[in-house]
Amino acid sequence: MNSVGSKDTGSPDLSAARSTPPPVVSEGSHVLPEPKTPLHHFSVSPVEPSVRLSSTVPKLLDANFYDDCQSLVERHLHTPQNTTPVSCGEIPRPLHGAQHLTRSACWIPVLIAWRQEAGDPEAIQLPKEHIPWLMKAALLHDSGREGEGKDLPAWEAKSAQHLENHLLASGCPSELASQLSEAVVNKNRTEDSGKARTNLFEKLLHDADCLEIIRCRKEFDIGYLDIYQEFKRDSRTLDNIVQLADQVRLLIRHQYDLGFNSSIILAHSNDSKKELKPEVSKCKDTLGKYPFEYADNALLCQVLCLKELCPELYRLLTKGLGEAPEIALGELKVQYYPKAIKAPLPNQIHDPQSNKTFSVTGGISPEAGAHRLLMNQLARAMGFETPDCKLYVHDRYECSVLEESLTSSPP
Repeated sequence: MNSVGSKDTGSPDLSAARSTPPPVVSEGSHVLPEPKTPLHHFSVSPVEPSVRLSSTVPKLLDANFYDDCQSLVERHLHTPQNTTPVSCGEIPRPLHGAQHLTRSACWIPVLIAWRQEAGDPEAIQLPKEHIPWLMKAALLHDSGREGEGKDLPAWEAKSAQHLENHLLASGCPSELASQLSEAVVNKNRTEDSGKARTNLFEKLLHDADCLEIIRCRKEFDIGYLDIYQEFKRDSRTLDNIVQLADQVRLLIRHQYDLGFNSSIILAHSNDSKKELKPEVSKCKDTLGKYPFEYADNALLCQVLCLKELCPELYRLLTKGLGEAPEIALGELKVQYYPKAIKAPLPNQIHDPQSNKTFSVTGGISPEAGAHRLLMNQLARAMGFETPDCKLYVHDRYECSVLEESLTSSPP
């Protein structure tokens, strides 16, 4: 893997219009550009027909798979973790919701391919037809949570039950469904009890979740990854794992989900650690997370994001699956309307990340909203003091303009 990213202390500008084209990534480059705008085009723009495959070979990740996953997202990941009501515009599961879990599902084939390239015989021999079931296990591994913080045994058991119920109802062999359910419960057994993880399912689920810890830690220790513990004797392993973690970190940051200034380290003991990748600045914004939490199809959104921004991660994803994983949105059956966004937005929204309060003007076309945002940006460019302005697109016909309320105090 090539090196990705460098230390960056700049703060992202979230005021760009939806019509702003996606960041340009030159061919062969693995460097993610500085995030400039929430990637609304992933959630509202249709996939071009050219992504349809002409092959008649059945796909592992077909339209039915993406439909199933989106149904699971709506049923389990767009509901609050407890009985606390969620205000309109808030994300019900800000840390363990659709964005985190659909990314985790993508890391399953990425990690399978990584292990295959490292010569892991279990990964090489893993039946391809197991991968969609494994991805669903990653998607649901936090579905039983009733709060943040450390996952409790009762929550893990509930997540495992959600998974097994769905797998059995979807035609998964009962033995495989049971193994994957147990893997959800036991994925953290080494950290909890000191007992080694016993099979590839547990290791894959553990490392897929472990990579996501980057979003909520100041330091990410690659020593917690099973791929490091198993392959650290190979002199090439350390650099490959560092590059993998760095690309995951920068993708998380690009999706406005990096909650802390974050560095990548290897801790040899409590008193000795080595910095492997320097710190990058945090990038967390509630409005920036919306397109990934509430995409028309949250898993497909992540796949397309990898394809657009992370060529090396997408290469591993494709290799692990043995196919190009994207499809055309027109093939999907689920007609999803985001509950927290489709409902009329309140007159004001307070963004706790930026500590700004925004007045909301809704019911206008995306084109009119983009024009209004452009006028705001032109005024700023000419030196006028104007309030921060954001554009949120509900669908291809309607958007809301959020304008900073300079005179009002946050609630």
